[in-house]
Amino acid sequence: MSPANTSSLGRDAGLECLQDSLLDSLQKVETLLHEDANAFPLIGSVSKYILDSGGKRIRPMLVLLIARYFGELTRQHLSLAAAVESLHTASLLHDDVLDDATVRRGRASVNRRWGNITSVLMGDYFHTKTLRLLVKLEQPEVLNIISKATTCLIEGEIMQFDSKNNWAAGEPQYLDIIRKKTGVLFQAAAQAAAVVAEASIDIETSLKKFGMHFGLGYQLVDDLLDYTGLPGQLGKTTGNDLAEGKVTLPLIYALSQNKIDRSRLAEAVNTQDEEELAHAVKAVRDSGGLEYTRNMIKREREKARDCLNELVSNDSRSKLAELSDFALMRSI
Repeated sequence: MSPANTSSLGRDAGLECLQDSLLDSLQKVETLLHEDANAFPLIGSVSKYILDSGGKRIRPMLVLLIARYFGELTRQHLSLAAAVESLHTASLLHDDVLDDATVRRGRASVNRRWGNITSVLMGDYFHTKTLRLLVKLEQPEVLNIISKATTCLIEGEIMQFDSKNNWAAGEPQYLDIIRKKTGVLFQAAAQAAAVVAEASIDIETSLKKFGMHFGLGYQLVDDLLDYTGLPGQLGKTTGNDLAEGKVTLPLIYALSQNKIDRSRLAEAVNTQDEEELAHAVKAVRDSGGLEYTRNMIKREREKARDCLNELVSNDSRSKLAELSDFALMRSI
């Protein structure tokens, strides 16, 4: 989004007030994200297409609200917020190539519109943009936190790719994957925001734990919505994860209860038989796997709340709780 265009922030009813309260800061983050993108026409065109696509900017909002918790929202926090979103954007571009995705946030994915090579290179571009933004902070500890998170994120993506069509995968393996591919970036964003604010070790630790529980819950919600949500909620086709052979918690539960025939499921994914895939989605819904996943989301929400309760009560702490409620309760 350009600084003058706020419509692309993804203005869901539960998020609108929070976005409005941060609007000036979010616009500055958007300016940083768009900065230097016009050095080459294709980079400018693709960057604008990606950044104006309606992302909710949950991760930058997390950084900005933590900054406000400590009082002053500094230039360093704005750069950190942009860096975190840039890293997230890079991961989405690479994910869509790995998944051969055709839709992202309700419209054609970059790899669909421009091809895999452009999508991979633009992912690399946003990775380097993340590095440039972090170097400007001149805070080695923050660079270390985000670089470690990047390594974990990539490990999680590799683990998820390696686990495709592995119908024997269990809950511990799944949780390890989502910790690395999603949880660590939320965790790093929260911890780094506290470091920039020169928070005490105790507060930094509480926010770090909050970020992880937030991130785990956020991914659980996405995985649940793949079986329950309308395409408008997801920005992609419902049942897409199963069709791609991704073994997420609702499916793991259904398999553990012997509600799905593994050989029939493998054949459905292999042939992409729409009727058989629909049958598998219904079996997951009927198995109790959705309720099992919802209960885990609720537990992560409560753990995130407990971490926030270790902080002094103020308006920003309340807004952090509201942000986590919106993000983790949109499927309940």
